Amino acid sequence: MISRSDLQSIILATPDAAVSLFMPVYQAPPEDRQNPIRLQNLMREAEKKLKERDVNPDALIAPAMKRIKDDNILAEPDTRGLALFFSRSDFQHFSVPREVGERVFVCERYVIRPLLPFLEQGGQYFLIGVTQQNSTLYCGDNSGIAVWKRDVREETLKEIRERTELPADVGFHPSGTATRGGKPAARFHAQGDSPEDYKQIQLDQFVAGVARQTDRILKDETAPLVVIADPTMLGLFRKHCTYQGLENEGIDKSPEDKSLAELHAEAWPIADKAINWQKREEISRVLANVGRGDDRAILNQDEILKRAREGRVDTLLLAADRLESMDRANRDMGDLLARETLSHGGNTFLVKAADLPGKAAVAALVRH
Repeated sequence: MISRSDLQSIILATPDAAVSLFMPVYQAPPEDRQNPIRLQNLMREAEKKLKERDVNPDALIAPAMKRIKDDNILAEPDTRGLALFFSRSDFQHFSVPREVGERVFVCERYVIRPLLPFLEQGGQYFLIGVTQQNSTLYCGDNSGIAVWKRDVREETLKEIRERTELPADVGFHPSGTATRGGKPAARFHAQGDSPEDYKQIQLDQFVAGVARQTDRILKDETAPLVVIADPTMLGLFRKHCTYQGLENEGIDKSPEDKSLAELHAEAWPIADKAINWQKREEISRVLANVGRGDDRAILNQDEILKRAREGRVDTLLLAADRLESMDRANRDMGDLLARETLSHGGNTFLVKAADLPGKAAVAALVRH
């Protein structure tokens, strides 16, 4: 999966010759046997385009193919589409849960246009599954989810217990006071915590570490975050997590032994409500300003690009169907506008051409 923070590394890269390669990946036989053949054909196309730019293809193609083979990228589970970005000094790959068309671009920067359906603000959500053994962060959209980050924590619960557990004869020892059964009652240590209280404190420390690590990972993101955990851990995570996209509604059951499809089925209804509400609100806001003739609403591509490079585009609307039917210069402009907007923290949404006035292919709302 590709997130907003992943996107930054693609946008900010400055290679002298950049290859952007996109292809579908099939998991089931017999179609899966075509994956290596399809990749080889696309690499030959990349080689041809590199030669046309007087770039030695051996310096790029061979190292990229080695990485693909060493990392077994084509065999990654739940992958239906693959995006490769590589140059002499860089190699990045991202799996997506939907098919992407076969495309190869060779130019002075990486091309993100084929990924816009996955990158638009509102097109993704995150799911964090928390258990006492582990915590996993998933990234997904309406078609499914995939594992994004494993071991999302600061310490394991076992490590916390080994570090903080008091010896039985110090932390909890008999007081000598007889009980009804004739056995001495337990006397708790000076802080007043019983053994069960102390376990709860340790669990709270563990979940707090999971929440802090989640906050760090998602610091540049804005997509909804759904939590699945047993009721106790769900409550603790919500207490400690400060991520702005954390959804109020969570899933109060353990994520253990659930497949990706089962996790998605539980989380998507919650994420979908947040995604659609936010997208509708943002699109309506832009179009309302266009309709009023507000000077913050711009339809001219050159003017939008100027404001985007200044970091002043708040929301960009791209009519992907209209851009794809236009010449290469306009398609490249759409890619550039999205790059500049996203790299400066703005939001990008794909809309239908009919949503925009006249023959406009783009619209933007800028910050004063």
